[in-house]
Amino acid sequence: MDFYGNLLTPHALSTLKMYLDEDMSLMEIAQEQGVSRQAVHELILRSERQLNEYEEKLGLLERFRRMKAALNLCESRLESARQALDEAEEALKQIKED
Repeated sequence: MDFYGNLLTPHALSTLKMYLDEDMSLMEIAQEQGVSRQAVHELILRSERQLNEYEEKLGLLERFRRMKAALNLCESRLESARQALDEAEEALKQIKED
């Protein structure tokens, strides 16, 4: 929902948040909204389908995941390079002392 939630109607977004984030049951949502449990269920299914279609077409979530993985790899390699540099500096220091 973080990427495409705002593309839903305010009502659909609110309903999904109640269901997913607040862990409310379909019946609890239905009572709060004054509609049937079935209406809530259908809205949630439609909304999830719509979010999946947005991801299929736009691919923002997948792109974000790939970028995050690449960033993590870069950070890991940078840390390894820093450690290697520290070791090389220490070795050079010892050579100079000898």
